Amino acid sequence: MIESVYDVNNLYDSFILSQSGSNWKSSVQKYEADLLRYSFKTKNQLKDGMYRQKPFYEFDLNERGKMRHIKSLHISDRVVQRSFCDNVLTQVTGDKLIYDNGASVINKGISFARKRISIHLRKYYEKYKTNEGYILQIDFKKFFDSIPHKQLKEFFKGLLDENEYKLFSSLIQTFVVENNEVSVGIGSQISQVCGVFYPTPLDNYCKVVKGCKFYGRYMDDTYIIHRDKAFLESVLKDYLSISEKLGLTVNLKKTHIVKLSHGFTFLKIKYNLFEDGTIIRRLSRSTITRERRKLKKYREMLDDGRLSLEVIVQAYQSWRGTNRRFNSHTTIRSMDKLFNSLFGGIYYDTGKKRRYQRKNFTVEMRSGRQARGVCNRRLEAV
Repeated sequence: MIESVYDVNNLYDSFILSQSGSNWKSSVQKYEADLLRYSFKTKNQLKDGMYRQKPFYEFDLNERGKMRHIKSLHISDRVVQRSFCDNVLTQVTGDKLIYDNGASVINKGISFARKRISIHLRKYYEKYKTNEGYILQIDFKKFFDSIPHKQLKEFFKGLLDENEYKLFSSLIQTFVVENNEVSVGIGSQISQVCGVFYPTPLDNYCKVVKGCKFYGRYMDDTYIIHRDKAFLESVLKDYLSISEKLGLTVNLKKTHIVKLSHGFTFLKIKYNLFEDGTIIRRLSRSTITRERRKLKKYREMLDDGRLSLEVIVQAYQSWRGTNRRFNSHTTIRSMDKLFNSLFGGIYYDTGKKRRYQRKNFTVEMRSGRQARGVCNRRLEAV
C-alpha cells in the first residue's frame, strides 16, 4: 500500500485535511500557492526513498494546568504523515482494535466514548437490576512519553511490508533524543495512532481473557464495570503486570475502584447510576470552573481589542452546544447569566433561535438539528 501514500491525489486530500485550522500560517499559504509542485516533489522523495522529515517545532503548552511539551510538524511533513496514517497505518490497525477503543478513530471520538459508558451502565443495570457494583478507573503516567520504540516497532513489523516499515521506522526515529528511544511525543498524527494501538494487549486481556463486557478505553483513560470488587482488584493486579512489560506506568494516584452508587467522573463528565436505573450525566466542576475563567479572560481580550465580539459569541455557543446535551440545565443558565453580565447582553433560548444583543450590534444564530451544530452567524448594525 506504499504507493497509496505518495499518490498525488491522496497527497492533495491530505493537505486539505492538514491545513484545516492553520491556513492562516504563512508556511501553509506558501505551500498551498505551489501545491502541485510540492506534491510531486514529495511523491518523488517517497518513491525513491529519499524523504527526510524536517526538525520539529518544539514548544510548551499549558493545558488545564498541566505543562505539555509539543512537537509540531512543518506542513509538508504533516501532509506525509496524514497520507501514511490514513492510507496505511489506520488500515492495518483498524481490525486489531476493540470496538470500545474510541480515541482518534474514524466515526468515533470523545462523544462516542461518553455514549458507550452510558450504554454499559444501562446494560449493567438491565443485567443485575441494581446500582450496587464497582467501577475500576485506570490512568497512565506520561503515556506518550513512556512508549518504547523497540516494542512499538515490533508491534508494527508484522503488519507492514518492507517499504512501509522502513518509512514507519524513520518517522519514529525522529522522536529519539540523545539516544533515548522512548516517547512518541505529542503533536503529530502518528503519535495518536501509536497511542491508540500500543495498549491493545491490555484491551484484549480485559475483553477476551477476563471477559469484561463493560470495558472501555479512551487513549490512556480506562474503565471496567463489574459487580465484584475482588474481581476488579485481581484484574488490576494483572493489568499492572502487563503494563510493566509494555513499558507503561500506571498512575496509582488516579487509579481507583469506586462504588457505582457514589458516582464517578470519566472524560470530564460526572456519572450517577440510581436505584431505579436512571443515569444522570453532569458537567464536572473543573469543566465549569475553566469555562467561567475563560469568559472572564475573553472580557479582558475584548477590551484590549485582541478578540472581536463575534468570535467570543461563536466560542461560547460552541461550548454551550456541546454541553447542553448533559443534565446540567441549571449550570448552563448560570453560565448564560455570567455571559450576559460580562458582555452586557440579553441571552435567551427559545428552542428555535438564540439571540445575543449588545449595544450597537446584534448577533443572531440558528441552532438545533437543522444547523447540525454549526451556527450561521450574522452581524449587523442595529
